[in-house]
Amino acid sequence: MLNKDIDAQTEVLRTAMEEIKKALDDARNAITSCQSNVNELFQSNRQTLNKVMG
Repeated sequence: MLNKDIDAQTEVLRTAMEEIKKALDDARNAITSCQSNVNELFQSNRQTLNKVMG
């Protein structure tokens, strides 16, 4: 009986860890995307500033 409880709790923890890993991967991808967008924005702003300051 105790082993079944431990096995069940282990499976719950394993599932939770998989969900956390997926959430972290999703967050990492979102951060990477944001960094890329910020870099593109800075590049665009730099080009605009260079044109204006000519």
